[in-house]
Amino acid sequence: MANPFDFSSGAVLTAAQLNQIGDMDTSGTPSWNAGISVGNGTQELAFAQVNEIVYFELEFNAGSSTTYSSSAFNFSPTNSGMPASASTLNFDVIGQGWCQPEGSGIFTLLVVIIAGNIYPYVNVTSSTRGLNTSLTNSEPISWTTSGKLYIAGTYRTT
Repeated sequence: MANPFDFSSGAVLTAAQLNQIGDMDTSGTPSWNAGISVGNGTQELAFAQVNEIVYFELEFNAGSSTTYSSSAFNFSPTNSGMPASASTLNFDVIGQGWCQPEGSGIFTLLVVIIAGNIYPYVNVTSSTRGLNTSLTNSEPISWTTSGKLYIAGTYRTT
């Protein structure tokens, strides 16, 4: 998203320009690197950038031809039309969300950036403690064609 404003010293912005700051851009389409083949499912991606901060929301609804793999669900911001992340951290927590792998029963998610890609992680019970693990075709339970996913987050760009 190009900056439509002249933020140089002494510039005068119009009310219309000021009102556009933080407008949500809905032109992106999630580009899944692994885990989800959308088929006839639906997905929406919206994001806004203010200076170096990007806020995004993604909603995915499976369709009858959606398939899943055992690879960790993740997508690329840049291949999805969003600005690149400037994070150099592994497992940088940037947001939260929820999923319904079978269309019912909500599981809460943490959203992390790993090597520039966005991953939803779910909390599952392992032995006597909680453990966060990446979403796959069988995590937290088996995904079906009724599956739903919603994530939102904020990250810094270059």
